Amino acid sequence: GGGVGKALSTLRPRLSKVHGVNGTSSGSVSWGGLYSYSTGLVEQGGSRKGALMLQLHVSHPDIFEFITVKTQDGKITNANLSVQMTLEFLEAVKNDEDWHLIFPDITHEKYDSEWGTKYQDIHDWLNAGYPVEIYETVKAKELYNLIIESAHASGEPGIVVYDYMNNG
Repeated sequence: GGGVGKALSTLRPRLSKVHGVNGTSSGSVSWGGLYSYSTGLVEQGGSRKGALMLQLHVSHPDIFEFITVKTQDGKITNANLSVQMTLEFLEAVKNDEDWHLIFPDITHEKYDSEWGTKYQDIHDWLNAGYPVEIYETVKAKELYNLIIESAHASGEPGIVVYDYMNNG
């Protein structure tokens, strides 16, 4: 028994620029599909597939696509999904506030050398004083309602309270 988990939050948002190759990113959800496919290849005794949990932070620009990906046949079939929700986000929901979907500024001089290595967490990146790009501003309650509606309809995504996860 057992399985693996993968946080997708360090992966660039869909269609964001990839400097140096003059291209765009396929996004975190497409990588989730790759991990899901690979997990489907793992079989234990020919009867039990591998177990995979994919997570995405509630402030990641791909969060809407992540929440709804299970409604699209064949995209992610061999993984369970969970949103890394924060207490700050829940407070924004409660107060009917705006919520920013953000990612590190990929043009920042420290992005290539430190994002995904030294800093694998948007909170640590922000605490270091490094800049982020705001991709979109949404109503926190709208995002929360989509999570709840999707979980009610399909059982996914689940919720991981990020603050508790990292403060043990």
